[in-house]
Amino acid sequence: MRPPQFTIGPSVMKKTIIALAAMACPLMAQEAAPAAPAAPAAPAPAAEAPAADASVYEAIAMEQLACVKEICETLKTVKDKETADAAAPKVKELAAKMDAVQAKAKDLPEPSDEVKEKLEASLEAQIKPMMQEFVGVLLPLAMGNFYGSEALSAAMDAMEDSEGEPEAPAAE
Repeated sequence: MRPPQFTIGPSVMKKTIIALAAMACPLMAQEAAPAAPAAPAAPAPAAEAPAADASVYEAIAMEQLACVKEICETLKTVKDKETADAAAPKVKELAAKMDAVQAKAKDLPEPSDEVKEKLEASLEAQIKPMMQEFVGVLLPLAMGNFYGSEALSAAMDAMEDSEGEPEAPAAE
């Protein structure tokens, strides 16, 4: 019996799943947080942010999608260990850029249900094909352990760490 040509360990699968989650619009994740109760008839403090309209949320989502597209285009250039090592700094830079975009999203107030619906309708057609393309590029690289490139693996770890998820120890 021939041994398998590759194996997918839990760490690689986790990186792939985290990368896909990073690509999804961070604004949709705000649904999980409960809205703060309204203050009773007291004047609103000056520091309270007004609700943003859909265009603000959409602009942030588009910035995030642009980052993912750039990461995808960068990963498409990876054909061997040398090109994987060369792509690593750009992937790491783009992961940091995605962090900055996500920080902007976290600073926004909870979008209204109407805004959420509008965003979902307008972004769904763009997110789905981007996810498919990203998976098509990332999965073979991850399965091939990024051609043995420690630099690209570390850059992907940086993207994973940027999501705030603690890395689980690899099962051996």
